[in-house]
Formats: sequence, structure tokens, C-alpha cells
Amino acid sequence: MKTTASIEQLNKALKAINKQYKGNIIYNREPEQISKNRVSFTLKVKDSNKTGARRGHTGRKMISACWHVHGDLFDALFKIKPDVLILAGTQRITAEHGNWIDRNIGSIMSPLYYSEACIC
Repeated sequence: MKTTASIEQLNKALKAINKQYKGNIIYNREPEQISKNRVSFTLKVKDSNKTGARRGHTGRKMISACWHVHGDLFDALFKIKPDVLILAGTQRITAEHGNWIDRNIGSIMSPLYYSEACIC
């Protein structure tokens, strides 16, 4: 993901949501300043058996952070910097649009929505 938030703002938002997720959320790799106004980051969990972890379509636990973690982090960023822009894949997420939109990440025959693919 990419954002117009600073690394300091991302760290502040991550700290805020980790109260809810009991410290289980970390960066997959440290946020990186990729241009003057863009920071790249990804999230994962320390322990896939604890809250905030994502499940795959087979039900297998993953170390990726779930949809709720990302939505909560984005909400925390919007409180810190209301005009922040988040680019997640092809989605442009702002405080007014894009956060908490659930999508099918499975198939037509075996649907699995982001909101269902988590351990929360």
C-alpha cells in the first residue's frame, strides 16, 4: 500500500490500533519513503493464532493482517490527518470514500469476502 501520510503518522496510527489488537499488528516491512509525498507499507501479525490475522480461502491461518486491521488503521490515519490518501491496489481510499468496502476475494463458486477472512 501507499499513502500520503508520513512514517510518523503511520507509526502513531499503528500504535493506536494495537491497543485493540493486543500488540499483535506489525509492519511486514518497515514503511519506506518512496517519493516526496508517498510512503509504502504493508501489515502483518506477530502471531497468526491471535486477533487480527487473516485466513486464506481454505481456512488456513495466515500472517497477513485482516481487513478489519486495515480499516481500523485507515480510520486512525483519518483522525490524525483527515486529508490522507491511501492507495491499496487499484483502490483510492479517503476519509469520505473507500474504507470498509467489502469485496469478494474468493470465486463465484466459493465466495469469500474480506470481512469473513479474518480471526477477529
